Amino acid sequence: MSLRARDIMTTEIITVSPEMSLVDLETKFLEEKISGAPVVEDGHLVGVISRSDLVRIHAVNESFAENLCDFYQNVGLHGTSPRLSSAGLTHLGIGKQVIELMQDQKVRDAMIHKIITASPDAHVNELAHEMLERHIHRILITTGDRLEGIVSASDLMRLLADGPPAKRH
Repeated sequence: MSLRARDIMTTEIITVSPEMSLVDLETKFLEEKISGAPVVEDGHLVGVISRSDLVRIHAVNESFAENLCDFYQNVGLHGTSPRLSSAGLTHLGIGKQVIELMQDQKVRDAMIHKIITASPDAHVNELAHEMLERHIHRILITTGDRLEGIVSASDLMRLLADGPPAKRH
């Protein structure tokens, strides 16, 4: 018997909105015990986001903040001048602005727009190869533009550990 995506996919899919804040997204990931989710807007699949994307955007924000502080320090703009202080260009002011920027970021700012999908009829080994080649942890299972399910690396590991669904007890 050749297993297909439909045989192992998760059909109770947790989706998120592109307008959800990244802070709320991290809370949702923790509450739902997931590491990624499809992004849906007005019933249409528009992207996918994972904890890896959150780490990436956090690293970019942190690097930006460090470079900005270093720049102002190197050119002597320590916030000591009244003009610069009133503009908020102190170390604390820069840090506060970057934190506010990070708190205002949405799923839309971090999600991946290029969505990797497969048909419910796709062979499980094709899904595994796709995940390995693309270095991804989930493939969205679609029929046309309708989201049917999701196959994650965990689903494939469960298949190896427990055997095919018909053999499970």
